Amino acid sequence: MISLSPKFKKVAIIYFSINLFALFVNLVGLEGCIYSPIINSNDTSNLTNPTIYLFAEQDVVRPSLENNFWPFTSFVEEVDFAYMGNHYKQNYYRGIFADYNMPEFLFYLIVPILYFFYKRSSDPKFGSA
Repeated sequence: MISLSPKFKKVAIIYFSINLFALFVNLVGLEGCIYSPIINSNDTSNLTNPTIYLFAEQDVVRPSLENNFWPFTSFVEEVDFAYMGNHYKQNYYRGIFADYNMPEFLFYLIVPILYFFYKRSSDPKFGSA
C-alpha cells in the first residue's frame, strides 16, 4: 500500500476538488452571472458596464474548431448590439472556468497521476510521510 504524507493528501484533495467543481459548473450550467441592467429607456449609461460570469458562461455555443482548451481560452469577449437605434459594444468576463469540460477534466486528472507514479518510481519517498 502507498503511504502518503498528510500534506500531500491535502494538496491532492484540494486540487481534485477544484477540478471536480469546474466540471460540475459546466455540466450543470451554473453561471453565477452579474448583469448590467437597463434602468430606464433614457438611461444608456449601464449599457457599457460589463456583464460578469463568475463561473462559466453557458448560453453561447462556439465552433469546435476554435481553440478553447482551458486555460488557453478567451476569458473576455466583446459583443456588438443595438439598443433604441444606437449601436453599443459591451465587454464581458466569461468566467474562471469558461470552456472547462470533460477533456480538460481527464487531462488534469490523468497527468498528475502519471507524474506521481513517474516520480514515485524514481524516488520511493516522493509524497511519503
